Amino acid sequence: MGGRLQIVLFSGRKNYYARVYNPATRNRVARSLRTTDLAIATDRAIEVWAELQPLIEQGIPTDAQTLEGLVKQYLQQEQKRVDAGLVKPGTVRDKAAQLQPMLLFCQLNNLRKITDVKAYSFNKFTAWRRDESKRLTTGKPGLLEMSSLNKSIREVRAFFKWCRHQHLTDVELDMKEVTTRHEKSRKKNVAFTEKDMRWIEQELERWVIKEAQGPDWAVKRIRPIQWYSRHAFRYMFDILCLTGMRPTELLELTKWGDLDFRNRGDTEASRWLDPVVTIHLKNPTGKGSRTIVSNAGWILKKFKKYVMWFRHEHGYRSIKPSDPLFLYPNTEELYVYSHWGNQMRALIRRCRLEGRGYTIRSCRGWYVSQQLAKGVPPYLVAKNCGHSVEIMRSAYEQISEAQLMEALINS
Repeated sequence: MGGRLQIVLFSGRKNYYARVYNPATRNRVARSLRTTDLAIATDRAIEVWAELQPLIEQGIPTDAQTLEGLVKQYLQQEQKRVDAGLVKPGTVRDKAAQLQPMLLFCQLNNLRKITDVKAYSFNKFTAWRRDESKRLTTGKPGLLEMSSLNKSIREVRAFFKWCRHQHLTDVELDMKEVTTRHEKSRKKNVAFTEKDMRWIEQELERWVIKEAQGPDWAVKRIRPIQWYSRHAFRYMFDILCLTGMRPTELLELTKWGDLDFRNRGDTEASRWLDPVVTIHLKNPTGKGSRTIVSNAGWILKKFKKYVMWFRHEHGYRSIKPSDPLFLYPNTEELYVYSHWGNQMRALIRRCRLEGRGYTIRSCRGWYVSQQLAKGVPPYLVAKNCGHSVEIMRSAYEQISEAQLMEALINS
């Protein structure tokens, strides 16, 4: 082997060692052969050379690291991205939750180091994660839901992609998500039905407008900032239903300067009532950045006028183009996202619509279903929503039988 492999016995150590020369670093990589028998050590040294030589030739580090240690490094790097504001705080927690079952699978299959992983090592991971992992992780038997399974597959792929970028391995896992189409009836983020939407709109009208004008409004001792929160929630609900935006996109990313109202018309009144608006959504991470065209312009104008009036009336500073739409005036910071979720759950309870799978993300499903029922081309709807037609149809399309019949009859 041209002097690239040596079998040595170090002073003070009883076992033989293999030393493989790395010309890139001009040093030798030592591995214990765990034997005092020279014949056995020779066979094992050849195996070590066969394992390390491909790594040396491809420039991959030969200090084989454990998968558990690499997962820790990966999560630490993700935490740095969280600290820099590039990703959301819950990212590290979610990734850790998905990678722990992967480490358990590796432990069960004697995959301790990154060099132990081959292209075929994860061939059975999808079936194991779906059928058996729940019993081992929670102590309760059962099948993992397809959406959770797909999330786990994506995180495992992302981890090994990071390992390849770090030149720790050249293995590329051939793992694909499984389809969730028609797996079972949707239980969460269900699009509102026409009847339920009327109930919700009536309750919002009562909660935001009529209750404030009723005889008992003073008894409730609701502060102005609380009324502001109610109005903001109502506008948020309407805007989500008219734009199809993700709640976090509207609540955290959209700024006043991102709104471009068309304002077409011959009179000031007609320009004010022009509903067309273009929203230039910018995501710092680049993911989801797009231009959204919607007929929510009039609602956004009303909301802007209300915000300006409230701030002037109660002594807050004026809004700036760089301000997010939904700032809490008392602190000039974003509302906690759970605030809007709690408001939505309370609204559903007041309408007595619990158990129907309605959440704040149901507005997105409502938008997609309404646009498709109106005959808008799926490509344009998907482009506005920021995903492919396939994702839109599998995740958000929930056209009711009544909508389908009306569309077919009218066409």
